[in-house]
Amino acid sequence: MDQRRLLLAIFLSMGVIFLWPILFPPPQPVPPPVELADEAGRDSGARDSAALDPEAEASRSADLWEDLDGPEPGSVEEGPGVEAESGAAAVAASPPPTAVAATGEERLTVETGTFIATLTNRGGNLESVRLS
Repeated sequence: MDQRRLLLAIFLSMGVIFLWPILFPPPQPVPPPVELADEAGRDSGARDSAALDPEAEASRSADLWEDLDGPEPGSVEEGPGVEAESGAAAVAASPPPTAVAATGEERLTVETGTFIATLTNRGGNLESVRLS
């Protein structure tokens, strides 16, 4: 009797797994609407030519950045003793970061009203906890 119930449970579970996508298919993605040249008129052509023109794109980008505070991304601020470099040259000229390591083991004690804990910088281990 128990074997029948087990087999029935397995078959029902498999039926749900295999029939669920058939009965409830996931929604298909809707493709974006395509503008026809007759319906869109001349405006569509103007947008296409502006998208292909790098100078128009740069001016649009500059207009967007005018509203924000601070320098434009990729620009290097000049100051006394600072030479202006391109963004790629500035990144290439900067030295790689170095790893910072402690010379010896250090212990940190955290004291609160309920406990006193001792931590170490070697792997961030918790060495001891005492209730106050």
